[in-house]
Amino acid sequence: MAEEPELRFLNHLEKLEARLLSWGLVDGSFSRSDLKQEADRFLTREKLWEDFDNEDALTQKLVDRQFLHRYLEGTAQRFRTRMAETVRLMSRLKQLFPQHLATRRRWQTAPPLVGDFRFLLRPRAFPQRSVEPSEVKSAIEEVRSQSPLQKSVLDQLLRTETESPVKLARFQLRATQNILSQIGSRSSAATIVCAGTSSGKTLSFYLPAFLSLAESINATAWTRCMAVYPRNELLKDQLSSAFRQARLIDGVLASHKKRKLTIGALFGGTPDGEYVFQFADPPRGWRQQGDAYVCPFLRCPDADCAGEMAWWKNDIQAKRHSLKCLRCQAMTQHDELLLTRQRMRDEPPDILFTTTEMLNQRMGDSRFSHVFGVNADRRQKPALVLLDEVHTYSGASGAQTGLLLRRWKHASGATPHFVGLSATLADASRFFATLTGVEDYRVEEIVPHPDDMTQQGMEYMLAVRGDPASRASLLSTSIQTAMLMRRTLDRNGQSDSVYGCREFIFTDDLDVTNRLFFSLRDAEGQDSWGQPDAQRKPGGSLANLRNSSLSDQGVRQRFGQSWDLCETLGHSLQAGNASIVVDRTSSQDAGVLANADVVVATASLEVGFNDPGVNVVVQHKAPRDSAQFLQRKGRAGRRIEMRPWTVVVLSDYGRDRLAWQSYDILFDPELRPRNLPISNRHILRMQAAYAFFDWASEQLRRVNG
Repeated sequence: MAEEPELRFLNHLEKLEARLLSWGLVDGSFSRSDLKQEADRFLTREKLWEDFDNEDALTQKLVDRQFLHRYLEGTAQRFRTRMAETVRLMSRLKQLFPQHLATRRRWQTAPPLVGDFRFLLRPRAFPQRSVEPSEVKSAIEEVRSQSPLQKSVLDQLLRTETESPVKLARFQLRATQNILSQIGSRSSAATIVCAGTSSGKTLSFYLPAFLSLAESINATAWTRCMAVYPRNELLKDQLSSAFRQARLIDGVLASHKKRKLTIGALFGGTPDGEYVFQFADPPRGWRQQGDAYVCPFLRCPDADCAGEMAWWKNDIQAKRHSLKCLRCQAMTQHDELLLTRQRMRDEPPDILFTTTEMLNQRMGDSRFSHVFGVNADRRQKPALVLLDEVHTYSGASGAQTGLLLRRWKHASGATPHFVGLSATLADASRFFATLTGVEDYRVEEIVPHPDDMTQQGMEYMLAVRGDPASRASLLSTSIQTAMLMRRTLDRNGQSDSVYGCREFIFTDDLDVTNRLFFSLRDAEGQDSWGQPDAQRKPGGSLANLRNSSLSDQGVRQRFGQSWDLCETLGHSLQAGNASIVVDRTSSQDAGVLANADVVVATASLEVGFNDPGVNVVVQHKAPRDSAQFLQRKGRAGRRIEMRPWTVVVLSDYGRDRLAWQSYDILFDPELRPRNLPISNRHILRMQAAYAFFDWASEQLRRVNG
């Protein structure tokens, strides 16, 4: 997608500002004549005079779209980009409380929270999607001949009959070719796809998967493909995406007299059967709302809606597996999504979404084993296994997963093609071979070629060092950072798609997560339950102390204590306002509120959660693992046109000091190859016990016939 002229001009202005910001100079600005001169040069260089009447027209577009912040310096108008004004306000953060505004100019004595900062601006890089559908079809035909049904499925997935057909990146095409050429072989093989976040790794699996599955669809029900995930939140997010893709080919399958592709999710939030909804408390994760129960693992199939899906009581009583969106009324049908474990036992889905924990628990269960291909007909084994976010399978837990996959292959007798996806792996083919038990020479690594990359937009990286002399805690710096950064984004529902409307804050310690969560709610003028606390916090959020209508506006604005940028963007800083929704996602709180503005999270949200509204990621203290940090960083800016922020708040001591001194490596670390301790004797003993239970369950099945 070509970048808009005003965004390219914004890139140019931000590069000029970054020269000063990189040296810590935050008070630079443009006059109107400066902007006119830069616009004249830009329009001439880009040959865009036919698109704009004059230089002021281009500048005004940036002001109208709130890319440029306009303010008064005396009587003269000055301009900064939203990026530069955000960095200026960040560098001037103070620990302001109501008493600091009770007396004239006392706000100047408030403790400063930022001792120093380091700022990096760089273009975003993406694999270029330039492969036309005709070339895709020819390339696929070269490795495996496609049936008329598969050709129709491919046309539908690529939307060849529409005005905007889907184009693939080169690495997606290579992955599709490799997977299709290996499916159905007598021995297991593997493909590991390594590409950055938002690059389209998931499509490189589901495109060949749907082509293969479509041909095998018949009246019989058995698990043809398994998608195994390390975390529930990742499973839920990818389930919605796969469900939307599967529905694209319903018409093609029907025209060839085939049933729809079915999908099931087997994990902790899957109810055993319809009968469990008769109890006083709904199943884990489900929430009653009127005459319906809100599903915890599927959002609305309409990507533009993303509303909550609910299972209505009359459908539950009729054992009709149909969900309805509470927002747009879109529905799933009975023959599309399997909602209970009982139905999956009776009719295994074509694509099974599950977790490593559930596979380990139920593989030897005589009621569920056939769902995983164990004790099933030799012709009814999963031919494809997806392992998403492969880098998370590291250390002892990764070795446990590797041995689990070996146990599953032995118990089922399957020879599947394993597909791994990851954005942060070094020496990926060797690692994936160790994880899956596939011979090294049968593992193919697919990565984007440097020549296939294209640059678009910008990303902002900011390392902030707390002021050690202020006697304020580093947590206070992170809280004020979170308050400011959310208000430099667009309001909910009013995003220009360039700047999002949601912020994630990550920590590496559950105790710190809890303290940060409750302290942030308190700073936003709310009680522990997230409700406005008018009795204890009559003024509302501490951000309201930066209201431009308060006294000393001119001086406060000059010293960064007036957030008029935030007010220009539509955020209310009126006394008593406490409207920012602060949520938490951890082992204690699963899921993410749809209307959350700020989400305080642990590692549970660092992989695969694709929220298009997230544009800011804040890391409290130096990250403990570089690969984990890159995954967290990748949660922001999921759309190509966005301009994401990554902010790391550091102290002046220990690991934080080392991270500060090498801040450039912090944002762009060199990843080391990972090793899996498959031969660790302690792990082998544990897996030997599991293997014994597998063997015992097999013997019981034989005895019982």
